[in-house]
Amino acid sequence: MPILLLVICFLLLTFLNYNTSSTTSRIESLFLPILKSVILLSAFVILSVEVASFFDILTPQFFKIAWLVLAILLVFRVYSLNIFQQQFKKYIVTFNDLFRVRDKESKVILYAAIVLILIPLLFLSIYCPPNNMDSMTYHLTRVQFWIQNKNVKFYQTQFQFQLFYNVLSEYWLLTTILLSDSDLFVNVIQYFSMLGSALTVVLITGIFGVDLRSKVFVFIFCITLPIGILESTTTQNDYLSAYFFLNFLYFCLLLIQHKKLEWSLIFWCVASIILGGFTKYTAFLFAVPFCVWLTISIIKNVGLFSAIKVGLFAVFLFCLVFFPFFYRNYQTFGSILSPLPTSTFYAGNAYTVEHISIEATLSTMIKNAGIHLGLPITSYNQQIKNIVEKAHELLHYSSGDLNSSLGEYQAVFTLTEDRSGNFFHFWIITFGFVLLGLSFFRKSFQKSQKYYGVMVSYAILLFVGLLIYSAIFKWQWFHSRTQISFFLASAPFLVLLFRNFLKSTVLYRSSVFLLVLLALPYVYVNPKKTILPVRYLVKKTLGYVPIELDNHIPAILKNPVILKFYHTKDNKVWTLDGGQSYSTKITINQILADAGFYHEDMLTVFTGTRFDKYFFGNVSQNNDLVKIAEILDKNGGDKTIGIVYKSHTMLVYPFWKLPQTNQGKNTFEYIYYSKEIKDVYNQNKPYRYIISTVSPKKLAISDNDIKKIYRLQDYFLIELSKPSAKAYYWEEYKFK
Repeated sequence: MPILLLVICFLLLTFLNYNTSSTTSRIESLFLPILKSVILLSAFVILSVEVASFFDILTPQFFKIAWLVLAILLVFRVYSLNIFQQQFKKYIVTFNDLFRVRDKESKVILYAAIVLILIPLLFLSIYCPPNNMDSMTYHLTRVQFWIQNKNVKFYQTQFQFQLFYNVLSEYWLLTTILLSDSDLFVNVIQYFSMLGSALTVVLITGIFGVDLRSKVFVFIFCITLPIGILESTTTQNDYLSAYFFLNFLYFCLLLIQHKKLEWSLIFWCVASIILGGFTKYTAFLFAVPFCVWLTISIIKNVGLFSAIKVGLFAVFLFCLVFFPFFYRNYQTFGSILSPLPTSTFYAGNAYTVEHISIEATLSTMIKNAGIHLGLPITSYNQQIKNIVEKAHELLHYSSGDLNSSLGEYQAVFTLTEDRSGNFFHFWIITFGFVLLGLSFFRKSFQKSQKYYGVMVSYAILLFVGLLIYSAIFKWQWFHSRTQISFFLASAPFLVLLFRNFLKSTVLYRSSVFLLVLLALPYVYVNPKKTILPVRYLVKKTLGYVPIELDNHIPAILKNPVILKFYHTKDNKVWTLDGGQSYSTKITINQILADAGFYHEDMLTVFTGTRFDKYFFGNVSQNNDLVKIAEILDKNGGDKTIGIVYKSHTMLVYPFWKLPQTNQGKNTFEYIYYSKEIKDVYNQNKPYRYIISTVSPKKLAISDNDIKKIYRLQDYFLIELSKPSAKAYYWEEYKFK
């Protein structure tokens, strides 16, 4: 299987980077080669994609050959150094030693986390297809268009973010798809980003000189982050960006600690943050204070000239990585970052503040904190919202000011992959910053800590990074996932404070226990990847029955038991009479369950086919796409199909996964877009079918040009009598 080439290359690079120096700890000697290998492989991913795209040969064949050549070169390199057997044995011995933990408590905690959290998440990342909204409308859709076009150059689309948003995560997705001829491993990238991030934080913690038990706490803290758990089985890009940012922090701290210019560390440090930014720009914002710290350190220890050389090297590497990406943006939009304000694609005001101010920054900070405070208690959430509003009154600033907010703030509790908060982790970090403040008044504590100064600087700069992030970006309901970097990077200084300031074994044990316990619902009850149907089991146990029923399931309203307790005036909404006993509610609950009322609550990852799982909780679109597949398959031939959606949030990616005999031979094209991109590199082909959420009448297609219309629940499938090349420009058609 060609995907194994990626694994082989990773292992070979890991052995080549393995360092048996006596100055490195066991953990560092194990995990540092992994960090370096991922950086080098990411560089190769970028190079292979850009070269293939330049020659329009972005195909499975090219990638399999490219990775095979890399594997052969690495094998020869290892063979020429005659180190494979030696390095392999040493690496395995070191790995075994690491798991011979003498501290039984830490050993039990680690094994519990692996069995209860890491193994189930790895299973979900492979067994479940990507099925969250961002995956199917943005991340994977742009990848499929690249594969279809055989390049990563711009194409016509109505979802502009598919064009100019950062690309490294999608380059990795593209690589796994082309090497495996499937999307079986696309979620694994985020999963291993989570695992790699946790290991990198352990390395950072080691710089502060803490014990093994503290490192275990840090590892558990990282892998139990709620939004991180949910993201680890998706194709989002926040965790990959966080991973490279943490790599940058680690190498940055090493450079500051060594107090000399080590160009190997400079390379790894600079490469890490550039790759993080190439994945998502938020990595750059969090890194700014640390870049300043590193620059001052270099100037202080080795001089201004050395700092200038490092800066020039960073600029060179940045340009080398970003140039093709920036060039494509500039060629189409006249700007290297995103469309200009005069562009129909301009979305700057939707995500970044128009005017930076202290009030706007504090407002965003307060609401960002509020994201993590929600609990499944309505009255409590309302109180949190009231507190946030009161805080804004003190600022004399509106919480809904459009300059700093995208949407109205609400305190909510959710397990969704885009919006979940980090309640317990938030309070641990808050408590940590309180302890940091108290430590300023404990001179004895300061003197006893060798790395106290570094720890304080680290914590303050991390907070400054959060301020910069809050000053630039508007508050948005999904900002929990963009804050993953901050939460993970907080762990090292937290554990140093907890273990050495409080010196409480009880606090340590209770915190670790709660972290693992509170993580379990996010692992097993993820609404998009449910392992245990807890929602239905809870409703069944409590005898839950809805107060109202509508007539969308007629079989329910024909049951005499239901008719005995539900009454209606208009035959549309049926209202439950009060005063039913628990046994009666259990009976009603069972009748509703048998009729399919709780179908979505009963769904698990073990229900239905892999194709069904793309639509977890969205049965109507599943049915529609299956019918579309059957119609296209029945009509035979390879087809080009135009797509017209009222909203870009409608699903696109599953079209390439339709269960039909000629799967993969059909071509899909957006035919509703702005004139601004009508002349991009990849031009649309004439199409014979249209998949639309807009009625044929609004598409202004004459009756003579329509061969047949198939009306589905959410879509129209329009078969034309002859191929058409008509495009529906935004400037001319306003579909709503």
